[in-house]
Amino acid sequence: MEIPGEIRTDRAQSFDGAEIDFEVRGGKAPTAIFVHGWSCNRSFWQNQLAEVNKHCQTVAIDLSGHGHSGNGRFDYTLHSFARDVVAVVNHLALGDIILVGHSMGGGVVLEA
Repeated sequence: MEIPGEIRTDRAQSFDGAEIDFEVRGGKAPTAIFVHGWSCNRSFWQNQLAEVNKHCQTVAIDLSGHGHSGNGRFDYTLHSFARDVVAVVNHLALGDIILVGHSMGGGVVLEA
């Protein structure tokens, strides 16, 4: 599925030095941040991003140890994954956000 608009990829450094890979689409606030479940990656959200991006900016994250993000972490917990999300929010200096999680990602967004 083709997603309209420019797609920008970037990396943020999490609390423990893990590099967190993410992609940004669009630019109007608020920003919907999509967090995948265990053993998935940000591509899980491709179909949803197309629709949501019509209304706001979207960010899809690869949590540490998943997708294109770093995998040198020793403690893969909901708390450490939540800190990955916070690292991306801080890196992008986002204000109004909407957190969206699937499966384990739901617990991550609650912790964040």
